[in-house]
Amino acid sequence: MKMLKPFYLLLMAALFFIVGTAWAGDGTPVILATLNAGDVTILDDQAAMAIRGQDYKYVLVKIFGLNALDGGAGVQWTWNPLDYRYGAYGGLNWSNTDETPADAMDFFFSAHDEAYANPSADKIAADQALILGLASLGTTYNSFWGWIYSPAVLPAGLTTPNVKVSGISFFGNKFFFGWRSMPYTEYSRREAIAGIGVLVVGRSLLSSISK
Repeated sequence: MKMLKPFYLLLMAALFFIVGTAWAGDGTPVILATLNAGDVTILDDQAAMAIRGQDYKYVLVKIFGLNALDGGAGVQWTWNPLDYRYGAYGGLNWSNTDETPADAMDFFFSAHDEAYANPSADKIAADQALILGLASLGTTYNSFWGWIYSPAVLPAGLTTPNVKVSGISFFGNKFFFGWRSMPYTEYSRREAIAGIGVLVVGRSLLSSISK
């Protein structure tokens, strides 16, 4: 028995290591294993979402010098551009196959995800289609902001209706003093168009260099 003790200690240490490194981004453990299994399968976040589902999520991005002074009560912000989230499908590495798109904008995000899931898909074309889809949502006229996306009913899971946009915000596209209110949906749409636009430029440059 004494000879087996180091083996059990090593086994326990290995299990603690596996469990400690197998947590999804939302704090939920992502591990499928049995004690008598010959191997352990750890799911990445993408696979885990497809199994357990996730709530609709809405996270705006602050970019230093572009919209750092934008704010709003109840608005969730991140400094990481990769953490942009909208509904069930909007955002890099964020795709929840268990959920219905939260609204019309999320539907375009889901179509974009579906295109990306095809290994032979033209990603630049998919990005451009997403930009055109997002642009088509600007059907409500606002006396200050112009044509915006402001649906009559808030998207599923969104509880914050507005964002306070500063007079020097890149996403406001206008110069003014102080802060003005903008629908969360429109602000997020502008962030998405800007972000996907950067991806299109980057992919186009890489494509031209590779040729």
